[in-house]
Amino acid sequence: MSRVGQFFNSPTTNSFLVIYVAIVDANEIPIGDMRIVGTRLDHNLIYESPLSTWYFEGYNAPGQVIKTGNVKFEPPGGIETTSWVLHLEDAQGNRHSAEIPFDTAEHAKQWYFIKLKRK
Repeated sequence: MSRVGQFFNSPTTNSFLVIYVAIVDANEIPIGDMRIVGTRLDHNLIYESPLSTWYFEGYNAPGQVIKTGNVKFEPPGGIETTSWVLHLEDAQGNRHSAEIPFDTAEHAKQWYFIKLKRK
């Protein structure tokens, strides 16, 4: 199982929900072939990220804070005021984390970074 090692968010002018995720082992080495599954609770819609890579991608939202991950979660549509829960799965659909709840707000757009660290 993995635990949340860091949950960071920062204001953005981007109208789309973007979550950069670092899935790492105890030594901070990226773990590939994992995905983020997100459920938008108000409409019970489920979205999946692509599979994570075995290396850091080097992407980051524009701004002063530098974050890097090995997968991005970007559900379709714009940022709306709603509640979400995310969890980590392997390629076979086995869960590897507890649920990670958070809220988004249309009037206060944010980008997010989550580090999930294997215990």
